[in-house]
Amino acid sequence: MVHELEKTPKRPKEDRSKGIRQIGIRAACEPGRTSSLTQEELDQLLLEVIIESKLPFQILNRPKFKKLIKRLAAGRNIISRRVARGRIPILYHSTKTKLMAKLVKAKRVGTTADAWKSRGKGYLGVTAHWLDPDSLERRSAALACRRVKGSLTYDVLATLLSDIFQEYGIQDKVSCTVTDNGSNFLKAFRQFTVDDDGDEGEDEESDADDATEMDTAEQAVDEPVLYMVGDLFDAGEGAGDVSLPPHRRCACHLLNLVATVDLDKDLERPGPVKTAWANVLSKCRAFWSKQKRSTVAQDVVKTQLGRVLPVPNATRWNSTYDAMKEIVRNYDGDRRAAITAVCQTLKVDPLTVREVEFLQEYVKMMEPLAHTLDLLQEDKFVSAGYLLPAIHNLLARYRSMDELRYCQPLVETLMKAIRTRFSDYLWDKDLVIAACLVPMFRLDWIRGTVEGPEKVHEARDWLEEAMADLASRNEAVFCLHTGLARLSEGQLKS
Repeated sequence: MVHELEKTPKRPKEDRSKGIRQIGIRAACEPGRTSSLTQEELDQLLLEVIIESKLPFQILNRPKFKKLIKRLAAGRNIISRRVARGRIPILYHSTKTKLMAKLVKAKRVGTTADAWKSRGKGYLGVTAHWLDPDSLERRSAALACRRVKGSLTYDVLATLLSDIFQEYGIQDKVSCTVTDNGSNFLKAFRQFTVDDDGDEGEDEESDADDATEMDTAEQAVDEPVLYMVGDLFDAGEGAGDVSLPPHRRCACHLLNLVATVDLDKDLERPGPVKTAWANVLSKCRAFWSKQKRSTVAQDVVKTQLGRVLPVPNATRWNSTYDAMKEIVRNYDGDRRAAITAVCQTLKVDPLTVREVEFLQEYVKMMEPLAHTLDLLQEDKFVSAGYLLPAIHNLLARYRSMDELRYCQPLVETLMKAIRTRFSDYLWDKDLVIAACLVPMFRLDWIRGTVEGPEKVHEARDWLEEAMADLASRNEAVFCLHTGLARLSEGQLKS
């Protein structure tokens, strides 16, 4: 999918008539020259570098760092570690005040929330996303990353989310909150959502899904834990009645469940597919384990294959697909002899010809799902309008995939799982309108669905109804409504 890139503006020519010239690095670092930075500006810059780069405050006492700053900001003093730590609360509240001022101007705000455990402690993270009213550009910010004491139950999460929204004054602006499919989040929004239209008949996920998420959290104990310093100052703030906005499940997490939980259930059924998958997976895991645990093995792999092969990450299904894809690439053509030799050196059984064919089909089968995940996880150009075209395109690609020898039953499993997981979204009114308003999609994506042309008329009616509603509430958008009416007579019918 190609996006038009903005042209980089040319640098204006330097006006030499005024005698203004940029100072070179050598001249700026000359002894005796006083920096143009004020002491307050230098202190602020050092704090921002430490916070954004996640550096320890001890760096302010390092001799080399002090020497660097003194050369770049001659005549200025370096803030001490004690003073720097004391200014963090001030900087936090200042940043929070600026963020709240931006949120006041926003008409609608979308939020995301996630809860997890690390090193036996629970955390809740919340982000906000809105359109700048002046530039109409998407803005994002982290609202909180709070330490949650006790269990991550639905009532605890609901109370924290409601308090955070009230704290930032957006409780009446949040159009939707996106979370994963954990039963605690689903129950929280089912119990405390003000508008039931945003959450249609959500049921708790199976224990297997929750167990998978908890296992993932426990496996990530070695990862560093980062959370907002606001937790130190805002703990206990905010109270009142608990009310939550409409809720939607994360589409990327749904696709991850399709590729793991749903597909694994089918792969565990007795039969030739289960046998082939078990043999392939055991050999691949043995190879990855040897490479990960032994530096000697890594050197052998890198010398023979040109690079160390990627190893799956338990938290993201894409990593398993990427690792399998790399295995297939190394068994293709002339590379087969090299990876077979590596397996013999590491004392790992290589894949047979039939197992390679099975793995090739598996990678081919999962490629559309992996590409859809990559598209929906894009954070700059993708909006809600991309979801339905992407899911329907994924289903269309699987319907046309009928030449597989080993994995054809798995294709049927994937299509059934996608329809089940996305049953509430496949013809959701808001998502349909959002997709039709994306210029590259319009109504064309609907014609490729199973329902076909009869749905086009319904979508066109929804669009005209939505624009008419906007026009009735705001005369400023009447021209948009008029333009859409003209468009419906021409391009929408084409």
